[in-house]
Amino acid sequence: MGDLLQDILWDSDMEVLNDASHTYHKGSYSAALDVTACKGLQIEFPVRWSVLNDDINSDHLPIIMLIGESTSEAVISKKDWANMHRVEYSVKSEGVLTDLLAA
Repeated sequence: MGDLLQDILWDSDMEVLNDASHTYHKGSYSAALDVTACKGLQIEFPVRWSVLNDDINSDHLPIIMLIGESTSEAVISKKDWANMHRVEYSVKSEGVLTDLLAA
């Protein structure tokens, strides 16, 4: 399948943005399975591609692509309260509620 994908990208004059970082992890196996390709984008705009090391309850890691000039490098982390383990929820929500009451 890799050869077929390579032929398609070559025939379409597309560029792969990946930097060889692993995007898939399952147990001790890791691979760069996910491919991000574009055509002509890098001629017009600066493009930065990277993998985020965030837990999204998936074997695949999230990919972020910054196109053009970025005004902020900050990534906003959000807690998945609905799917959090009960003990972890109790500990983390206690801290958040304490901070809210102190404000």
